[in-house]
Amino acid sequence: MQHFVITIGREFGSKGKAIAEILGKMLNINVYEKELVELAAKRNQVSLAKYLEVDEIMSKKSVSFFSIGNSKQLKLARTLFDTQAEIIKELAEKESCIFVGRCANYVLRERTDCINIYITSPYGARYNNLLNECEMTFEATERMIMEMDSSRKNYYKFVTNQENRLQAKNNHVVIDSSLLGTKATAEVLYDIVSRKYLKD
Repeated sequence: MQHFVITIGREFGSKGKAIAEILGKMLNINVYEKELVELAAKRNQVSLAKYLEVDEIMSKKSVSFFSIGNSKQLKLARTLFDTQAEIIKELAEKESCIFVGRCANYVLRERTDCINIYITSPYGARYNNLLNECEMTFEATERMIMEMDSSRKNYYKFVTNQENRLQAKNNHVVIDSSLLGTKATAEVLYDIVSRKYLKD
């Protein structure tokens, strides 16, 4: 088996993390997301609670915050990202694995053994997914989708200085998870990875 790395970006509520976990099991490789925050905290000797708080704050901020927001929080966010980027590069060199979010497609943009995947889903499907999973009100679900879509876009721009994380140059595969469902979407992605990297 050749060495390879997969990055998975995803729209909020599109089941991207669940698909990544299924794919990781099928490929027998590690999946990294929040684990990167823990590794960054250990490396920088910062409390995990502090970095998790920063990570949570950054996931909910508007574009104005990234322009004129609290300088201390922005500095912590930048340090957290830079450390995670170092760790992503090190792990990508050491093992075949999957990275979920964390702007990993940008971090690993120079690698030629990387497949960048973006998982999307129509608003209605994402709405139903979240409504079923989180047991929130209709209004709270709508508000959360709008806030998370906006904050992820703003964070990606803050880190990469690129407007659109869905640009074709940033992703090899864009797939609608509502078309086939979570498990079948993972199976389609497994087939793509297999054809590219698991050939005899």
